[in-house]
Amino acid sequence: MSEDNVIFLTLNKLMDFARFAADWNDIAADCGCDPMADCEFEGSYALSLNDVKEALEYVRDSRITIDKFLMGWWFPLVLKCDEALMIRDIFTGVIPHAGIMEPALPMTDDDMLVYVLDLLADFSNSEEGRYSSALVTDYLDIELILDEIEMYEEDNQLPVTERRFSERMREKFIMQLDNDMLLGDSDEDTRQLWKKFTDELAQTGNFNAMRIKAYACYGGNCVYECDWAESARLLEKLWRDFSFGQAANTLGYIYYYGRLDPAGKPDYEKAFFYFSIGSTYGIVESKYKLADMFVNGQYVARNERLARSLVGELYGETRTSFENGYFDCDFADVAYRMGKLFRDISVGELDPASRKGALEVAKVYLLQARFAIDLRMQNNYAYGDDRVKNNIESVLGEVSQFLPTAKGNVYHSFNPIFASLFTDNRAGTTFNVSVRKYKNGNIGFKVSRNIPGGSYDVPYTMVVLPWFNQCAFTDHMSFSLSGISEFSCPRGQEHEPFDITIDTITSSESEYEDCFSLQFFRNGELLIKASASEIIYRKLSNARPHIPEDT
Repeated sequence: MSEDNVIFLTLNKLMDFARFAADWNDIAADCGCDPMADCEFEGSYALSLNDVKEALEYVRDSRITIDKFLMGWWFPLVLKCDEALMIRDIFTGVIPHAGIMEPALPMTDDDMLVYVLDLLADFSNSEEGRYSSALVTDYLDIELILDEIEMYEEDNQLPVTERRFSERMREKFIMQLDNDMLLGDSDEDTRQLWKKFTDELAQTGNFNAMRIKAYACYGGNCVYECDWAESARLLEKLWRDFSFGQAANTLGYIYYYGRLDPAGKPDYEKAFFYFSIGSTYGIVESKYKLADMFVNGQYVARNERLARSLVGELYGETRTSFENGYFDCDFADVAYRMGKLFRDISVGELDPASRKGALEVAKVYLLQARFAIDLRMQNNYAYGDDRVKNNIESVLGEVSQFLPTAKGNVYHSFNPIFASLFTDNRAGTTFNVSVRKYKNGNIGFKVSRNIPGGSYDVPYTMVVLPWFNQCAFTDHMSFSLSGISEFSCPRGQEHEPFDITIDTITSSESEYEDCFSLQFFRNGELLIKASASEIIYRKLSNARPHIPEDT
């Protein structure tokens, strides 16, 4: 071992190592050092594209194993010699395209070098990079990389439209710019090159190119005009040949809205077929569109019970995603359908109280839908969101005209379900309940979510109070009960304020006349039960329009 245990590289030795003419383990052994020892360099040398090309030719021709490639060249190259070989300068010298930090297409030697180094970095981090005794060429297509370098070197003086680019390069380029905003900000030459590559690759059956073109033609974008027939043709191949379930869902929409019919006449039979396929793939949109078709009797017999079951199952799934910050999910669409279903239920109710109750629940879902679509449009606007928002507003206005609106900060109600909804869809979450008895005989409750230390759970729950037209994220809600007929709680707490931890609140009819019952549970054990004739809700004072980014 060297007395200082420092690996020293002369400039010539560094240049040899750059092209893998010297193995790092041999360099360290010559210095009497461990390969992980610190390094000193006689000088610096800018790694070149030709160096990497020679290194790859050596790996191919000498049948180098993955272990020797990674430990003898790649890891020391990027971890030990990155400054001496000026690799950082190569990356920072690449000019970003439209906000993308790596070149959209390799146009210079540095661009091409960055492209190759990225491929090698991906390989070193992949599962294949762990097969240490296997040959590199068994898992990394070095021949293709060398062909790409050769094409670049032969064509780099030609205009970009006349250069040859591999399928991988063209695919990477179109995927980097698969965004209408980025395309719109690009110059016309870039947009036309993007279209040229997309058309070429789609013609050869490239999955990503067909997907990109299919959705570009679906309504049109800044490069492709709307072409429903071409979109449908590509989508058909995508779901059949590549098992891409979202394509079947999109075909369902094309036929549901009659996009291929000159008169815009829907083809409900084909729509049902494709939505059924999408549903099999677990696509949320397909499931709620099937529910729509059962509600409306489109191609199938009307079956509102089945529709409610389908949408109800989706509601729990999508609400959890939404409350965890995934605002571009389909929660707005699902909550909207729940609202419509309860609106339709209200129409069939003969009892005025039952009708009002159904309308209140409908309004809850519709307020949630409006809240969700607003956040979705703010965070990730998608085609058709304006129509969804207009539909929500229309049904919400229809329902709201039959319901009272509170003018103050409290509302007296006979419906306790809004208290129990606060703990819904929160498996594994506990809540602190502060209970207090008032002199007038009422009992007040403040229910707050508990967030364990170190938990990544979002500390806010979506709460809706329809009488205040309020839907927001909050960490607690408050209400009180009046007209108490029954109250049971842990022994010794009957008269004093107390706190207790629960995980569920449920509501039901009470055995006492004109009363309802609220039950508070933890792990299935009933801790508090209260029967009352009225619940008094309080307006939220800490409502948040969105989940803070630091949660």
